Amino acid sequence: MLPFYVIGHKNPDTDAICSAIGYAALLRAVGEEPKAIAARCGEISSRTKWVLERAGLISRGRDAQRRPRRPRRRLPARPR
Repeated sequence: MLPFYVIGHKNPDTDAICSAIGYAALLRAVGEEPKAIAARCGEISSRTKWVLERAGLISRGRDAQRRPRRPRRRLPARPR
């Protein structure tokens, strides 16, 4: 099955990018389009990049969507 790209408008602003991410997640969650992927047409602004970094969707210095990391599980302390 081919991927289903969810794309906002050309030269996207922050809400176009975030809407594409949210709608792609919704399509996957309800099973409508299991391979829905948020994409963009054009470069993102520094403000949008900052928002995506704060949300954990991209890492600093890397302009690519990724899933947020799961927190590390802490192992129980060893008895002394």
